[in-house]
Amino acid sequence: MFSPTSVTAFDKIFVGNGDVWLADGYGKNLLHRYDSEVNHILSIDVSKGVGRFECAHSLGIDTRSGNTELPVADWASDRVQIFDMEVDYICSIGAYYFDRRTVSFYYG
Repeated sequence: MFSPTSVTAFDKIFVGNGDVWLADGYGKNLLHRYDSEVNHILSIDVSKGVGRFECAHSLGIDTRSGNTELPVADWASDRVQIFDMEVDYICSIGAYYFDRRTVSFYYG
C-alpha cells in the first residue's frame, strides 16, 4: 500500500539540487528520495533501527544551522527526528514537546 503523508523539495530557496523527499507514513512507513527529474534515488525503511518511526508523517528541509538537515515528524510517537541529507540520524526532539504534529519552517 502506498499512502504518502508529506512531500518536500531541496530546491533553490535552500541552494539545493532539486531532490524531492516523500514520506509514506500511512503506507509502508518509508522515506523516498527522487532527483529533480523524478528518478528514484532511494527508499529507506524507517520502521527499523536507530531513528525508527511509528509513522513518518511530515518532513521538511532545514538549513538554518548552516548544515542541511531533514526533520521528520513521527506522528505516532509525538516527536521530531533530525537526519542529515544521507538519512543518518542526528537527534530527536522528544515526545509531547510540540502541541501540533507537523513541521513548518518560515523564511523571509
